Amino acid sequence: MTLHLAIERHAEKPFVWPVKRPIAGGKDNEFWRSAREIAERAKTVWLRMSANEGSYDTYISRVQPPDPVWTEVSFSEILKIAFKGRLINSKDHPVMKAFWGEE
Repeated sequence: MTLHLAIERHAEKPFVWPVKRPIAGGKDNEFWRSAREIAERAKTVWLRMSANEGSYDTYISRVQPPDPVWTEVSFSEILKIAFKGRLINSKDHPVMKAFWGEE
């Protein structure tokens, strides 16, 4: 996945948007492909996306509102908030110990 920092037009709180991509040599699908395209397009214009029967559709706002007001919080702090203590940040983390068979 690629994690994108995003913000809703009417909200002041940013959120983390995980956008899937295929594993090397793996299959892709239209939902993932269209989400990646929308994520790139959303870097320059306000837009809305909605799911249809096989992918996401994009709707560009007719009137582009002002640029968003981004928080002064760093992306790493936002990730800590988004994942609420579920970050693996050392080899001593219980998940890593279980992965290596140490627990």
